[in-house]
Amino acid sequence: MKPYIDLRQMRDVGDLISTYITFLKKNFNSFFSIFLHYNGIFIIAALLISYLVISGYWGVWGGTEETGILGLVLLIMLYFITSVFNYSLAAAYLREYVKNKDAPTDKKQVFRLLRNNMGSIIIFILLMGLIYVVIMIAGLIISIVPVLGSLAYYVIFLAFSAWAGLSFMALFQHQIRIEESFKHGWTLLKDFFWKSVLANLVISMLLGFLMISVLMIPGVFLGAYSYFFIDSFSESIVSQIIWILALTLLLIIFMLYQSFSQFINGILYYSLYEEKYHEAAQERIELIGKRE
Repeated sequence: MKPYIDLRQMRDVGDLISTYITFLKKNFNSFFSIFLHYNGIFIIAALLISYLVISGYWGVWGGTEETGILGLVLLIMLYFITSVFNYSLAAAYLREYVKNKDAPTDKKQVFRLLRNNMGSIIIFILLMGLIYVVIMIAGLIISIVPVLGSLAYYVIFLAFSAWAGLSFMALFQHQIRIEESFKHGWTLLKDFFWKSVLANLVISMLLGFLMISVLMIPGVFLGAYSYFFIDSFSESIVSQIIWILALTLLLIIFMLYQSFSQFINGILYYSLYEEKYHEAAQERIELIGKRE
Protein backbone atom coordinates (compact mmCIF):
# COMPACT_ATOMS: atom_id res chain seq x y z
CA MET A 1 0.00 0.00 0.00
CA LYS A 2 1.42 3.38 -1.03
CA PRO A 3 2.03 5.95 1.77
CA TYR A 4 -0.77 8.52 1.91
CA ILE A 5 0.14 12.18 1.41
CA ASP A 6 -2.22 14.52 3.24
CA LEU A 7 -2.97 17.20 0.66
CA ARG A 8 -5.17 19.23 3.01
CA GLN A 9 -2.33 21.15 4.62
CA MET A 10 -1.15 24.75 4.36
CA ARG A 11 1.94 24.92 2.18
CA ASP A 12 4.17 27.59 0.66
CA VAL A 13 5.14 27.51 -3.03
CA GLY A 14 8.30 25.47 -2.47
CA ASP A 15 6.43 22.90 -0.39
CA LEU A 16 3.66 22.72 -3.01
CA ILE A 17 6.19 21.89 -5.72
CA SER A 18 7.87 19.31 -3.50
CA THR A 19 4.50 17.75 -2.63
CA TYR A 20 3.56 17.66 -6.32
CA ILE A 21 6.75 15.80 -7.27
CA THR A 22 6.40 13.38 -4.33
CA PHE A 23 2.75 12.77 -5.18
CA LEU A 24 3.61 11.90 -8.79
CA LYS A 25 6.40 9.55 -7.71
CA LYS A 26 4.20 7.65 -5.27
CA ASN A 27 1.05 7.60 -7.39
CA PHE A 28 2.38 7.33 -10.92
CA ASN A 29 1.85 3.56 -11.23
CA SER A 30 -1.63 3.76 -9.74
CA PHE A 31 -2.73 6.65 -11.93
CA PHE A 32 -1.00 5.34 -15.06
CA SER A 33 -2.90 2.06 -14.69
CA ILE A 34 -6.19 4.01 -14.62
CA PHE A 35 -4.95 6.23 -17.46
CA LEU A 36 -4.25 3.24 -19.72
CA HIS A 37 -7.49 1.51 -18.74
CA TYR A 38 -9.71 4.42 -19.78
CA ASN A 39 -7.55 5.86 -22.57
CA GLY A 40 -7.23 2.59 -24.47
CA ILE A 41 -9.87 3.57 -27.02
CA PHE A 42 -8.22 6.99 -27.48
CA ILE A 43 -4.81 5.39 -28.02
CA ILE A 44 -6.26 3.12 -30.71
CA ALA A 45 -7.95 6.17 -32.27
CA ALA A 46 -4.63 8.05 -32.15
CA LEU A 47 -2.95 5.18 -33.99
CA LEU A 48 -5.61 5.15 -36.73
CA ILE A 49 -5.64 8.93 -37.12
CA SER A 50 -1.83 9.01 -37.24
CA TYR A 51 -2.07 6.51 -40.09
CA LEU A 52 -4.48 8.82 -41.96
CA VAL A 53 -2.17 11.81 -41.51
CA ILE A 54 1.02 10.02 -42.54
CA SER A 55 -0.47 7.98 -45.39
CA GLY A 56 -2.36 10.99 -46.72
CA TYR A 57 0.66 13.23 -47.06
CA TRP A 58 3.17 10.60 -48.13
CA GLY A 59 0.84 8.52 -50.25
CA VAL A 60 1.65 5.11 -48.77
CA TRP A 61 -0.98 2.34 -48.85
CA GLY A 62 -3.11 4.35 -51.28
CA GLY A 63 -3.44 7.48 -49.14
CA THR A 64 -4.34 10.83 -50.73
CA GLU A 65 -3.96 14.46 -49.71
CA GLU A 66 -7.67 14.51 -48.77
CA THR A 67 -6.97 11.61 -46.42
CA GLY A 68 -4.22 13.66 -44.78
CA ILE A 69 -6.53 16.68 -44.34
CA LEU A 70 -9.21 14.45 -42.80
CA GLY A 71 -6.55 13.01 -40.50
CA LEU A 72 -5.50 16.49 -39.36
CA VAL A 73 -9.11 17.47 -38.60
CA LEU A 74 -9.63 14.28 -36.62
CA LEU A 75 -6.28 14.83 -34.91
CA ILE A 76 -7.39 18.25 -33.63
CA MET A 77 -10.73 16.82 -32.47
CA LEU A 78 -9.01 13.93 -30.69
CA TYR A 79 -6.59 16.30 -28.98
CA PHE A 80 -9.46 18.41 -27.65
CA ILE A 81 -11.50 15.41 -26.47
CA THR A 82 -8.58 13.68 -24.77
CA SER A 83 -7.44 16.95 -23.16
CA VAL A 84 -10.85 17.42 -21.53
CA PHE A 85 -11.08 13.75 -20.57
CA ASN A 86 -7.64 13.50 -18.95
CA TYR A 87 -7.93 16.90 -17.27
CA SER A 88 -11.12 15.53 -15.71
CA LEU A 89 -9.57 12.15 -14.96
CA ALA A 90 -6.87 13.82 -12.85
CA ALA A 91 -9.44 15.86 -10.89
CA ALA A 92 -11.57 12.76 -10.23
CA TYR A 93 -8.48 10.79 -9.17
CA LEU A 94 -7.44 13.48 -6.70
CA ARG A 95 -10.92 13.70 -5.22
CA GLU A 96 -11.03 9.94 -4.65
CA TYR A 97 -7.45 9.94 -3.36
CA VAL A 98 -8.29 12.48 -0.64
CA LYS A 99 -11.59 10.78 0.14
CA ASN A 100 -10.12 7.25 0.49
CA LYS A 101 -6.86 8.29 2.19
CA ASP A 102 -4.91 5.08 2.91
CA ALA A 103 -7.21 2.87 0.81
CA PRO A 104 -6.24 2.21 -2.84
CA THR A 105 -7.90 4.51 -5.36
CA ASP A 106 -10.77 2.67 -7.07
CA LYS A 107 -10.57 3.12 -10.85
CA LYS A 108 -14.29 2.32 -11.25
CA GLN A 109 -15.24 5.02 -8.78
CA VAL A 110 -12.93 7.49 -10.54
CA PHE A 111 -14.67 6.84 -13.85
CA ARG A 112 -18.12 6.89 -12.21
CA LEU A 113 -17.38 10.31 -10.77
CA LEU A 114 -16.20 11.54 -14.17
CA ARG A 115 -19.23 10.08 -15.95
CA ASN A 116 -21.72 11.56 -13.46
CA ASN A 117 -20.23 15.02 -13.99
CA MET A 118 -19.86 14.82 -17.77
CA GLY A 119 -22.59 17.38 -18.50
CA SER A 120 -21.10 19.90 -16.08
CA ILE A 121 -17.60 19.22 -17.45
CA ILE A 122 -18.64 19.98 -21.04
CA ILE A 123 -20.41 23.22 -20.09
CA PHE A 124 -17.49 24.21 -17.85
CA ILE A 125 -14.94 23.69 -20.64
CA LEU A 126 -17.06 25.58 -23.18
CA LEU A 127 -17.43 28.56 -20.85
CA MET A 128 -13.73 28.55 -20.01
CA GLY A 129 -12.98 28.36 -23.73
CA LEU A 130 -15.01 31.51 -24.37
CA ILE A 131 -13.26 33.30 -21.50
CA TYR A 132 -9.91 32.18 -22.88
CA VAL A 133 -10.74 33.71 -26.28
CA VAL A 134 -11.48 37.02 -24.55
CA ILE A 135 -8.18 36.79 -22.66
CA MET A 136 -6.30 36.06 -25.90
CA ILE A 137 -7.79 39.14 -27.57
CA ALA A 138 -6.98 41.26 -24.52
CA GLY A 139 -3.50 39.76 -24.50
CA LEU A 140 -2.88 40.80 -28.10
CA ILE A 141 -3.81 44.36 -27.18
CA ILE A 142 -1.70 44.35 -24.01
CA SER A 143 1.28 42.84 -25.85
CA ILE A 144 1.57 46.03 -27.90
CA VAL A 145 3.39 47.48 -24.90
CA PRO A 146 7.02 46.27 -25.18
CA VAL A 147 8.26 43.80 -22.53
CA LEU A 148 5.82 44.82 -19.77
CA GLY A 149 2.85 44.03 -21.99
CA SER A 150 4.10 40.51 -22.75
CA LEU A 151 4.95 39.95 -19.10
CA ALA A 152 1.49 41.12 -18.00
CA TYR A 153 -0.16 38.83 -20.55
CA TYR A 154 1.81 35.82 -19.31
CA VAL A 155 0.82 36.57 -15.69
CA ILE A 156 -2.83 36.88 -16.75
CA PHE A 157 -2.60 33.57 -18.61
CA LEU A 158 -1.09 31.82 -15.56
CA ALA A 159 -3.79 33.34 -13.35
CA PHE A 160 -6.45 32.10 -15.77
CA SER A 161 -4.94 28.59 -15.73
CA ALA A 162 -4.93 28.62 -11.93
CA TRP A 163 -8.52 29.89 -11.76
CA ALA A 164 -9.71 27.26 -14.24
CA GLY A 165 -7.91 24.48 -12.34
CA LEU A 166 -9.12 25.61 -8.91
CA SER A 167 -12.70 26.04 -10.12
CA PHE A 168 -12.63 22.66 -11.84
CA MET A 169 -11.39 21.00 -8.67
CA ALA A 170 -14.13 22.70 -6.65
CA LEU A 171 -16.69 21.33 -9.12
CA PHE A 172 -15.51 17.77 -8.44
CA GLN A 173 -14.79 18.09 -4.74
CA HIS A 174 -18.07 19.66 -3.65
CA GLN A 175 -20.39 18.55 -6.48
CA ILE A 176 -21.67 22.12 -6.86
CA ARG A 177 -23.14 24.10 -9.74
CA ILE A 178 -20.79 25.52 -12.36
CA GLU A 179 -21.32 29.16 -11.40
CA GLU A 180 -20.60 28.29 -7.76
CA SER A 181 -17.37 26.52 -8.76
CA PHE A 182 -16.29 29.65 -10.66
CA LYS A 183 -16.91 31.79 -7.57
CA HIS A 184 -15.16 29.25 -5.38
CA GLY A 185 -12.07 29.19 -7.59
CA TRP A 186 -12.06 32.98 -7.93
CA THR A 187 -12.15 33.45 -4.15
CA LEU A 188 -9.11 31.24 -3.68
CA LEU A 189 -7.24 32.85 -6.59
CA LYS A 190 -7.97 36.36 -5.30
CA ASP A 191 -6.84 35.56 -1.76
CA PHE A 192 -3.73 33.64 -2.82
CA PHE A 193 -2.95 35.19 -6.20
CA TRP A 194 0.85 35.05 -6.32
CA LYS A 195 1.05 31.61 -4.72
CA SER A 196 -1.32 30.28 -7.41
CA VAL A 197 0.53 32.01 -10.26
CA LEU A 198 4.01 30.99 -9.09
CA ALA A 199 2.98 27.37 -8.51
CA ASN A 200 1.57 27.15 -12.04
CA LEU A 201 4.65 28.88 -13.48
CA VAL A 202 7.13 26.50 -11.87
CA ILE A 203 5.15 23.35 -12.68
CA SER A 204 4.53 24.42 -16.29
CA MET A 205 8.28 24.89 -16.68
CA LEU A 206 9.04 21.53 -15.05
CA LEU A 207 6.49 19.74 -17.23
CA GLY A 208 7.88 21.49 -20.29
CA PHE A 209 11.41 20.29 -19.49
CA LEU A 210 10.06 16.81 -18.75
CA MET A 211 8.28 16.62 -22.11
CA ILE A 212 11.39 17.79 -23.94
CA SER A 213 13.46 15.15 -22.13
CA VAL A 214 10.99 12.37 -22.90
CA LEU A 215 10.72 13.36 -26.56
CA MET A 216 14.44 13.86 -27.02
CA ILE A 217 15.36 10.19 -27.47
CA PRO A 218 12.75 9.35 -30.17
CA GLY A 219 13.38 12.79 -31.71
CA VAL A 220 17.11 12.12 -32.08
CA PHE A 221 16.37 8.66 -33.45
CA LEU A 222 13.91 9.99 -36.06
CA GLY A 223 16.27 12.81 -37.01
CA ALA A 224 19.19 10.44 -37.50
CA TYR A 225 17.04 7.94 -39.38
CA SER A 226 15.67 10.54 -41.79
CA TYR A 227 19.15 12.01 -42.34
CA PHE A 228 20.84 8.74 -43.25
CA PHE A 229 17.91 7.40 -45.29
CA ILE A 230 16.76 10.72 -46.74
CA ASP A 231 16.45 9.41 -50.33
CA SER A 232 13.95 6.66 -49.54
CA PHE A 233 12.53 7.95 -46.25
CA SER A 234 9.13 9.06 -47.51
CA GLU A 235 8.69 5.96 -49.68
CA SER A 236 9.67 3.30 -47.18
CA ILE A 237 6.82 1.47 -45.45
CA VAL A 238 9.08 0.93 -42.44
CA SER A 239 9.68 4.68 -42.26
CA GLN A 240 5.96 5.41 -42.37
CA ILE A 241 5.29 2.92 -39.58
CA ILE A 242 7.97 4.61 -37.49
CA TRP A 243 6.37 8.02 -38.09
CA ILE A 244 2.90 6.70 -37.26
CA LEU A 245 4.16 5.25 -33.97
CA ALA A 246 6.04 8.49 -33.22
CA LEU A 247 2.94 10.65 -33.78
CA THR A 248 0.86 8.29 -31.63
CA LEU A 249 3.47 8.47 -28.86
CA LEU A 250 3.37 12.27 -29.04
CA LEU A 251 -0.42 12.23 -28.59
CA ILE A 252 -0.15 9.88 -25.59
CA ILE A 253 2.40 12.18 -23.96
CA PHE A 254 0.08 15.15 -24.49
CA MET A 255 -2.73 13.15 -22.86
CA LEU A 256 -0.55 12.58 -19.79
CA TYR A 257 0.49 16.23 -19.81
CA GLN A 258 -3.13 17.33 -19.38
CA SER A 259 -3.52 15.15 -16.31
CA PHE A 260 -0.21 16.24 -14.82
CA SER A 261 -1.03 19.92 -15.35
CA GLN A 262 -4.30 19.52 -13.43
CA PHE A 263 -2.61 17.67 -10.56
CA ILE A 264 -0.80 20.86 -9.48
CA ASN A 265 -4.05 22.84 -9.37
CA GLY A 266 -5.71 20.01 -7.46
CA ILE A 267 -2.92 19.93 -4.89
CA LEU A 268 -2.97 23.74 -4.83
CA TYR A 269 -6.75 23.70 -4.30
CA TYR A 270 -6.62 21.48 -1.21
CA SER A 271 -3.79 23.51 0.29
CA LEU A 272 -5.45 26.90 -0.31
CA TYR A 273 -8.84 25.63 0.84
CA GLU A 274 -7.30 24.44 4.09
CA GLU A 275 -5.43 27.71 4.56
CA LYS A 276 -8.65 29.66 4.16
CA TYR A 277 -11.22 27.46 5.91
CA HIS A 278 -9.13 25.17 8.22
CA GLU A 279 -11.55 22.26 7.79
CA ALA A 280 -8.96 19.48 8.04
CA ALA A 281 -7.39 21.06 11.12
CA GLN A 282 -10.80 21.26 12.76
CA GLU A 283 -11.45 17.60 11.94
CA ARG A 284 -8.14 16.62 13.51
CA ILE A 285 -8.96 18.61 16.67
CA GLU A 286 -12.36 16.94 16.92
CA LEU A 287 -10.77 13.51 16.41
CA ILE A 288 -8.31 14.16 19.23
CA GLY A 289 -11.21 15.20 21.47
CA LYS A 290 -13.09 11.98 20.75
CA ARG A 291 -10.01 9.86 21.54
CA GLU A 292 -9.59 11.56 24.86
